[in-house]
Amino acid sequence: MSTAIPTEDEDSKPSAQPSTDQASFLAAAKSGDTETVKQALIKNKIDINGRDTLGTTAWPIRSTALIEACNSGHESIVRLLLNRDDILVNQTDNGNNTALMIGCRNGRVSSVKLLLGRKDIDVILKNNDGKTAYDLCSKGISKKTKRLLKGRMG
Repeated sequence: MSTAIPTEDEDSKPSAQPSTDQASFLAAAKSGDTETVKQALIKNKIDINGRDTLGTTAWPIRSTALIEACNSGHESIVRLLLNRDDILVNQTDNGNNTALMIGCRNGRVSSVKLLLGRKDIDVILKNNDGKTAYDLCSKGISKKTKRLLKGRMG
């Protein structure tokens, strides 16, 4: 049984707010601003795997650009990020949800297929609720995509 491992201590608090470049990059990934994401990647002044406190909840999600793009269904941004060698496709938010889990939960078929195209994607990771990406599949995920996911699970 695999469990997703967060990339930082969940009890730790960020010591400083992210840079303006980093905050703009994450906001652009969330909103679907492909050009801003592209420019940030070209300038290379951002941490492609950096997490931020996006959202307005009392408990910050600590999401990444890839997770936000999958959450919002921005396929072009998911594609841009996945083309980078330094992207950590299995990085998690505070609930130990990966981009694949979020894509499956929200019925983002195109993003899920792109993620499944990566050899380094781990489909058997479990979030804090003990759910895998397959467990989180919404009704919006086609049977074919579910079969692809199930096939990768072994």
